[in-house]
Amino acid sequence: MAGLARLLLALGLCAASVACGGTAPNAAVTILIPWDPTTDPGEYNAFMAVIDRFTQETGITVIPQVTRGVTQQLDADLAAGDPPDVADLPSPGAVYQYERSLRPLQISLRDYAQPWRGLAMLGTGKVFAVPVKADVQSLIWYSTSAVKSAPASWAALQSLSRQRGTPWCLGLASGVVSGWPGADWIADILMSRYQAGAYQDWLHGTLAWDSPQVSYAWHEWGALTRYGAAIPDGAAGALSTAFNRAMTSGRCAAQHGALINTGLPSTAGYS
Repeated sequence: MAGLARLLLALGLCAASVACGGTAPNAAVTILIPWDPTTDPGEYNAFMAVIDRFTQETGITVIPQVTRGVTQQLDADLAAGDPPDVADLPSPGAVYQYERSLRPLQISLRDYAQPWRGLAMLGTGKVFAVPVKADVQSLIWYSTSAVKSAPASWAALQSLSRQRGTPWCLGLASGVVSGWPGADWIADILMSRYQAGAYQDWLHGTLAWDSPQVSYAWHEWGALTRYGAAIPDGAAGALSTAFNRAMTSGRCAAQHGALINTGLPSTAGYS
């Protein structure tokens, strides 16, 4: 479903209370990150491997502050006047959200191609973020044993939903950030129907939640899931089912999300 694909950036941001022009050796900086060593050991260990190398080369100690709800914690820290030196945030929207709370970074992005430079500069010519990761966020995964051919259009997805009683794996629980898989669905449908302009307007708060465009996206998503979701307790159970656990129920034929979020074993036979 190439029309539904979008990129999600992990952005390193510098908080307003920090002088980002440089840091003396043997100093310490704090960084707010979303990867928990218990629940996300792979990403956490990969991140710490980079940090360990950085500390060896610079002498600067990096102190990670772990929270699943990065933006909620950052809001609280900013309100208390004690923000971290750096925060890792999941999307370009977060850069716009915290624009007034950031100091420009004294670095160059000339080695980055577009659109990465523009996303990191907020259109100001100043660098507020460093793009460090990009994921294909909006794939449709389906069981090759249950679905014989890939749905090639939105109408085909709707037909799949009507033909199977509970085709979609749906898990929306994710701790303090529960609900984001649903937000991804809405964003994808909005961009698929109205292209990037409508999504950008929504992102900037100039397209109302009750606008015809956003209303359309909600109703279209509802049309897919109104037939039920293939998890215990049906669609209502999605609210308490972890986003990366729904597919393992074994009762569904399709799932929406990034590769890293499906929780599929390598032998699952999904494509």
